[in-house]
Parts: sequence; C-alpha cells; structure tokens
Amino acid sequence: MPTKQLTEKIFHCSFWLLWLRISFVNTALAILICTTIAQLANGYPIFNYEHLLLIIGLIAAIAILAIPFVLAHIYYFPIVITPTGITGYTYIYPNKKVHLNWSEISLLEKRNRMGIPCFRLYSETKEIAILMPTDLKNKKEFLDIFTRHGIKNKKPSQVETQIQPNKTPRLTTNLSEPIREGGYIIVSTEHNRSGKKF
Repeated sequence: MPTKQLTEKIFHCSFWLLWLRISFVNTALAILICTTIAQLANGYPIFNYEHLLLIIGLIAAIAILAIPFVLAHIYYFPIVITPTGITGYTYIYPNKKVHLNWSEISLLEKRNRMGIPCFRLYSETKEIAILMPTDLKNKKEFLDIFTRHGIKNKKPSQVETQIQPNKTPRLTTNLSEPIREGGYIIVSTEHNRSGKKF
C-alpha cells in the first residue's frame, strides 16, 4: 500500500524562546534602563533594595502578561509550507495572510522586528514580504525545506544600475560660440584665420 504523501507542513514559534525573548531579553533591559534613570532623576541610590524589588516586580508582571500574547501568536499565526509555496503574514498594518509560490520568492534575509529576529521573504512579483520569527520549532527542518527549493541566501533578481561611460567631448565647430568651463562661460573673440571650416 503506497504511503500517503504529506501535502503541507505547519510550523509554529517556539513558546519558550519567544516568551523568554519578549519577557526577559527585550523588556528587562528596557525596565532596567528606565528605572535607573528614574532613580537618578529623583536623587535616589540605584540598585538598592527598593530599586531591585521594583525591577523584579515589573519584569515578573510583564512575563505573566506576555503568556497569552505568545500563545495567541503561536496558534493564530502559523507558517504553512505546501508543495507550491509558503503561507505567512506581513506583520504590518493591516496584517495580511499571504501565500508566495517558491518561484516568486526573490530574497530571504534576516530582519529585526521590535527586538525579535525574523526571517523576511520578499516577492518582487507581488511586491510584498512575509515575516516570521526565527525562533521556530523544528527550525532545522524549516531551513532544509528552503534549501531544497533554492531559497537559502538567494539574492534579489533586480538588475544593478550600470554606470554609463563618460562621453567624449564634442568638438566645437565655431570658436565664437560660448564655451562652458568649470561653471564659467568663456567667449572667444579669435576667428579662424585659415578660413577653413571644421
């Protein structure tokens, strides 16, 4: 009996990697800087008992509040890979669900979106890009699929602008015509004594 061929593969973000990055990497640094500035502005010593307690309390509160956000992102914004292409989201207002065929993808690069590293897939045909966090479950399998379709490190197909060679200066046929030189206009009063025309 022939095995059933897998028609699509769904990838989700890793909860722990995304949650830790939002709660402790990005937010903790911002809280540390802001509370330190506030302490110094009010003339209080930094990193004392009250300051450390405030930092720990704020980080813990944001870490708890980030849990439903991360779970919602994981289950409502998956990455779907099919034999024809990939389906993802733009993450710009208004957020759109977009499907790109493998042949339409002209560029794969890494971007930083609000402190979260993302993959960016751009299509020159549709002039639209898909963003997806790099912290994916089965990330190695995800990148292997891209490699099989020739997407990894793919360069944009746009043609670089060529520099036009310098044109040879035009021979002046009439010496009495004004000549522009270095931003100045030079008028020659000398006539052709031989009477020959150029």
